[in-house]
Amino acid sequence: EWCGDVEGKCIVDLGCGGGLLSIPLIEKGAEVIGVDLSRSSLATARAVSKSGPSSRAGRFICAGVRRVPLRSEQADIVLLADVLDHLPDFETALSEASRLLKPGGLVYANTINRTRRSWILAIVLGEGLGLIPAGTHDHALFITPESLTRNAAATGLQLRDMRGDRPAIGKTLRSWAIHFAPSSSLAVAYSAFFQKVQAC
Repeated sequence: EWCGDVEGKCIVDLGCGGGLLSIPLIEKGAEVIGVDLSRSSLATARAVSKSGPSSRAGRFICAGVRRVPLRSEQADIVLLADVLDHLPDFETALSEASRLLKPGGLVYANTINRTRRSWILAIVLGEGLGLIPAGTHDHALFITPESLTRNAAATGLQLRDMRGDRPAIGKTLRSWAIHFAPSSSLAVAYSAFFQKVQAC
């Protein structure tokens, strides 16, 4: 919805995992480069991208999101989905996203807010009930919207939109897998959309 038509666009998915976002974007015609440290996740993403209905297959490389072996200003869009709240220095990943972007390029990020409510839902309940593997999250690494916006601006990324996400409790309990729904509140999780407004 935020990115519009991705046909032919170069999209770098930082922390792509098994291709949850990469694969649908490949199927929509994007030229996707997925980056992750997990070799097993990358193997899954490669296999799925090659077996999908699209004639294109993504390019998946094993690397960290703080130092990506790609040239500067080559991406139209950079994704940072479910990545930043696992990094003690998330600012470095934002800076790297900005470096990879062409001027005017877009960044999509989603993360968890550092609030008491997010601690209860993500760690106490999510990890406590086994919906999320224990130890996945550290509340100290959760990021407030203000901190994300401020640090993004320091790398030349200007906020264009921000929207809240909340756990869809009924659907989560029925499937015993985490599902989210849009929310007017940013108190638990949120998605942010930035645009590169200057070279950094």
